Formats: sequence, C-alpha cells, structure tokens
Amino acid sequence: MLRVMQMNKSLLIGTALAFSTAGLATVASQARPDYPFQPVPFTRVQLNDVFWAPRIETNRQTTIPVAFQQ
Repeated sequence: MLRVMQMNKSLLIGTALAFSTAGLATVASQARPDYPFQPVPFTRVQLNDVFWAPRIETNRQTTIPVAFQQ
C-alpha cells in the first residue's frame, strides 16, 4: 500500500509538472505572435491511451482523496 502511495505521489508530481509546462507554452505563445501553435483549453484535452488514462483515473479515484484526507 505504501509503495502504491509513493508511486501515486510521483505521478501526481509529474502530472503537475506537465500542466505547469503547458502553462509555460501558453505564455510563450502569447508573447510571440509568430508562434505556430495555439493553446488548447484543458477541458478539451482527452487522454484515451493505455498508459496515461489508467494512471490519471487512479489519481482521481485514490491519490487525490487520500491527499485531501491527510
């Protein structure tokens, strides 16, 4: 159980870093009008793959509620 919680903490931190990096890309696209990419609202993002989707679901169901309880 402890090992799963440690893995989930790492995943939660990795997910937070990914979202903060996405925020940096948004800032970069606003600063440069010639930037070829447009930011995508996070509500439009869907992960349906076999790697990330189960991990995100584990975070939603287990890791985040346990973190709030602690």
